[in-house]
Amino acid sequence: MKKLKGIIAKIKDVEGRIDSLPTTEAVQKMISEALEKNRVGQNFSEVYESKIVNIKEEVIRLSNLGFDCQLIGNGEWLMRKKIMGQI
Repeated sequence: MKKLKGIIAKIKDVEGRIDSLPTTEAVQKMISEALEKNRVGQNFSEVYESKIVNIKEEVIRLSNLGFDCQLIGNGEWLMRKKIMGQI
C-alpha cells in the first residue's frame, strides 16, 4: 500500500509538471515575437554566395550543392546560393 501511495504521488507530480508546460500556440507565439524583434533590430537583408563559372561540369557540381544557375552569356553562368536571410 505504501508503494502504491508513492506511485500515485509521483503520477500527480508528473501531471502537475505537464500542466505547467507552455502550449504549442504559446511556443509558436514566442518564436514569432523573437523572430520579429530580431528583424526589426537588425538591418535584415539577404546574402548570397556567388560564383561565375564557364565549365559545364562546374555548373552541375554547384547546382548539386544548391546553387541556382543563370546564363549570363559567352558560355558563362552566374551561380548563386542564399547563405543568409532565409528562415
